[in-house]
Amino acid sequence: MKSKIKKRIIISLCFLLLVFGGIYLYTYVTLPESYYILKGENTIITNKYIPAKGEIVSSEGESSVQISLFGIPVKNVNVSVIDTREVVACGVPFGIKMYTNGIMVVSMSDVDCETGSINPAYEAGVRVKDIITKVNSKKIYSVEQLSEIVEKCSGEALSLTILRDNKEIIYEVTPVKSKTANKYRLGLWVRDSSAGIGTMTYYDKETGMFAGLGHGICDVDTGQTLPLSFGTVLKSSIVDIVKGEKGSPGELKGILYDNMEMGKLYDNSENGVFGILTKEGMKLVEGKSYRVASSSEIKKGPAKILCTLDDNEVKEYDIEIQSVDKNPHFGKKNMIIKITDAELISKTGGIVQGMSGSPIIQDGNLIGAITHVFINDPQRGYGIFIENMLSEGEKQFKKAS
Repeated sequence: MKSKIKKRIIISLCFLLLVFGGIYLYTYVTLPESYYILKGENTIITNKYIPAKGEIVSSEGESSVQISLFGIPVKNVNVSVIDTREVVACGVPFGIKMYTNGIMVVSMSDVDCETGSINPAYEAGVRVKDIITKVNSKKIYSVEQLSEIVEKCSGEALSLTILRDNKEIIYEVTPVKSKTANKYRLGLWVRDSSAGIGTMTYYDKETGMFAGLGHGICDVDTGQTLPLSFGTVLKSSIVDIVKGEKGSPGELKGILYDNMEMGKLYDNSENGVFGILTKEGMKLVEGKSYRVASSSEIKKGPAKILCTLDDNEVKEYDIEIQSVDKNPHFGKKNMIIKITDAELISKTGGIVQGMSGSPIIQDGNLIGAITHVFINDPQRGYGIFIENMLSEGEKQFKKAS
């Protein structure tokens, strides 16, 4: 009898340990690496589903905070403090032309040669989403440059320096001659640039620093965030609207004015695109200054967005903030919003491509920006906290200065 009781106690203890271990691991994985707060703000970090917490006390610069579960340390997270301030909320379309830091592999295909069908790059170890930064230790910047090197190689092996998951790898690849083109090929499809339009979220009158999109510019084939080498910002106008429907996202169609450069890009990240506007560029996006609100001030309920449609005027439109995630695992999905404005719904169907970056205003404060639409519900989508964009923008601004 005693042995049975002892056995049950051991099984119960093992079960409790497994449960606690699972909760502990879940807490560690789901807590983000970084938090952003406004200067002078104190806040308690709490997990949405379990009682993990830690207190952030505002100070200068960056610090680290320990998150605990039932008093047991789980994880140290970085805390960045942003100065309380006002910025100009924009809501205007802008054009982007950017060139990558290296050349991205977007697809691979076999080459028909004398010995059969072969893909020399794949066999050497190169994969889709890799970024080729050097050939034979020489930095490369364009597709044309790579093509010229391959065509002139005379079939000799090339040393490709690849960036994969922020790690450099070197592969020796021997090009083969295509029977159809009679030229040497690696078996790669690559891309070195991107262009499009989005919505500018805000800019700082003092520095000219601006942010837009609320998410990074990604390659259309791989979904990978494109590594920025350099880029320009151009004036843009909306000329047409493709209305969004369930299962089919809509689009704001615009034109870019190549002769009206507004500024330069210095960062393309998961939290948006960032750059510096010229004085002329700031005049083109003039707007109202808003106080920046922290995530702790945001609440469910009515809010507004600023965006520009085919009348090319910045207007306010009504939305509803349906949920706020103070501890997101992915920073660009801090809020779920729903478009409630009848005029906007009649014109666009809800959120469409090109509206990413539209500023979100609540209680007279700038709180965030639209980032993504729900494919099966175009009236709903995600938003990012403005403090996340500000922190990323200022961090990269210091590096670029």
